[in-house]
Amino acid sequence: MVKDNVKKRLGKRVLRRFAAYKLKLFVLFLVVFSTTAIFISFFVGTSSVLQSVNQFNDSYKVEDGVFQTTKELDKSIPTIQYEQMKYGEIRQDGNTIRVFQAREEINRYQVTNGKDIKSDTEILLDNNFMEANGLKIGENIELNGNNFTIVGTAISPDYITTKNSNLVLQANAKVFGIAFVNNAAFASLFNENYATYYAYRSASSVEEISKLVDPLYINDSRNNTRIQQVIGDAKAPRDLALLLAVLLYLIVLVLLSVYHFEVSKKEKNNLDTFHKLGVSKATLFKHYMMETNVTLALAWFIGGIIGIFSIETIMQMNQKIYNYPILEINYLLLGFCVIVSLLFILSMNLLLVYQFYIKQQNGRSSKIKPGRKQRNSSVIPFAYRYRLKRITRNKKEMALFVILVFFVGLLMNFSFLLKDSVTQYVHDLGVENTFEEILFYSPQAEAKVSGESFKIYNLHDQAGVSQSVYVISPDSDFFHYDLPLKDGDVIITEAFAKKYDKSVGDSLELTDIANEKKYHFDINKINSVSTVSTIYLVSKNGQLMNEETFATPAVAMADSYENSNAPYIEAKLERDEIINSGENILDVINKQITLILSLAVVLLVALLYSLLEFSFQNSRKSIETLKLQGYSLPELMKMHFAFSLPIAIVFIVGSYLLSRLVVRVFLDQIMFDFVNFVRVTESVAIILISNGLIIAIFSFFLLKNRRKINML
Repeated sequence: MVKDNVKKRLGKRVLRRFAAYKLKLFVLFLVVFSTTAIFISFFVGTSSVLQSVNQFNDSYKVEDGVFQTTKELDKSIPTIQYEQMKYGEIRQDGNTIRVFQAREEINRYQVTNGKDIKSDTEILLDNNFMEANGLKIGENIELNGNNFTIVGTAISPDYITTKNSNLVLQANAKVFGIAFVNNAAFASLFNENYATYYAYRSASSVEEISKLVDPLYINDSRNNTRIQQVIGDAKAPRDLALLLAVLLYLIVLVLLSVYHFEVSKKEKNNLDTFHKLGVSKATLFKHYMMETNVTLALAWFIGGIIGIFSIETIMQMNQKIYNYPILEINYLLLGFCVIVSLLFILSMNLLLVYQFYIKQQNGRSSKIKPGRKQRNSSVIPFAYRYRLKRITRNKKEMALFVILVFFVGLLMNFSFLLKDSVTQYVHDLGVENTFEEILFYSPQAEAKVSGESFKIYNLHDQAGVSQSVYVISPDSDFFHYDLPLKDGDVIITEAFAKKYDKSVGDSLELTDIANEKKYHFDINKINSVSTVSTIYLVSKNGQLMNEETFATPAVAMADSYENSNAPYIEAKLERDEIINSGENILDVINKQITLILSLAVVLLVALLYSLLEFSFQNSRKSIETLKLQGYSLPELMKMHFAFSLPIAIVFIVGSYLLSRLVVRVFLDQIMFDFVNFVRVTESVAIILISNGLIIAIFSFFLLKNRRKINML
């Protein structure tokens, strides 16, 4: 009868706990809700993009590399499949359209909207170029005097990143786009004035392919930024989403531990009474997990719903800089994440409930028995010794404190550092590129262009990474970067030095894979360029390389070239295009970072409140006892919260230093093999803003605890 009466009252006790701990449960709800939504939306969304891109590359036969050769190739070469790619550029109305003849086997295009080409007067454009220039399917466009009807949008595996040059970090759809036409239309547009190269697919290495085709130039897809950039830009956010989810679930575990630790201490007498009344462990287990299970399940459900409906948005968050193929949600992964996220939080809760309420304790820790104030010969004042004693006897409390402060700091610092790093990169682009336009022309052409001529070589380092080598003259106006140039100088950029850990006096060994020619250089200068990892060789006559080594001749100009449609001009690159490409990625990163920062600030306030409230409640009895014994407010604060702020500062600074490494890894994962380089900002303002905000909020809640102690 007594047992039945107790069981009837347990339900009311759960409701009372809901009312008593509503703020703590709300914090728990908020963190679990955010964690679930981010885990499902970001991880599933970015993983789905990566899977869709990889499947698209497989289905539409992405190249394994490209080469140029004057050799007459056999129709069939063992171990290699190849196809000649033909393209021409049309420059009009301030933009450039790179028009490709439809491919048959390699780098085939996918129609992403509309319909495929069926006549000589129809054309497919990339979606971003159309949107940026106000074009629509069904409208007409005039190219080189020929009228075409836009019948759809399309993209190929080698141009998901539709950027004009490797000097550009991201695509700029306003001034550059790609198009596909059939063979007859291509012949009508360009006659014989077009460029060609070969794309190949093969399991053989680039060195082995080189021996088969005798190329003037060869490069594998590993060093093709148009192909690898979109993959890296999907992998990095996916890995970041997973890391973020792990950190957030760890915070959930800490918060649950804090909650159950506090409740179990207050429920100790009740638990003893329940045991004397014969209430079973199973009944107590169900009772004490009820309010947290309901909170966790509700947070998981709402967060999961929002996360699922946000997946499409996350998948398209980079659509401004990438022309994605048709993207599909990975429903198998989605189901797995939904189930695992629920099982994980419930399992954590059940384990903690068992640990704090059910499992028999082997013994009780002795409590500190403070005496009245008395003189002590110890060098350390009594208040601080008391605080140190509490820290050593409440290791879990300090561990929870350190973990929460460190990981919230990591989240905040990562967000601020990434945003400011890209902002600084965009600023540096404008400062470091002083030319107005660069024209690239055929090596066989005798171009008569007034400007600063130079050559670009594509060589490979010992790790197989493609490196850009510029051969410039000693009187260069656009590439001297405030350094005195002398014939024979070997100069690397600051970006190259940081990226590959090189300094003055170090050697460079570079290889021309096409003719197996090796080049050795000793670095004697480092310029101030921070945006591209480039090598500059200074030569009066420009004849530093073997004549068989392929070079792209180029000319940098202070003004736009009027005759940019001349047949000998293969491509052009404008200064504004380089700067705008950085602004595009900054815009995308700002949207992502705004979301993470908003979450970080909310979590920061909620977690620091929860943490210091927990510390106060855990110390309340001790504070009341010591206050009755005559200890002053400053002494009570020292005895219960001394060292908290210094410890918080140490771990916040530690989170900042780790965040710098995480940002570096994040950026490198996207573009380590690329010429572009984004250095991690060293702005003092970022240190003060990100870490100062954490310290300020922590100090606010610490002062709030001081007022509570004063009111006891």
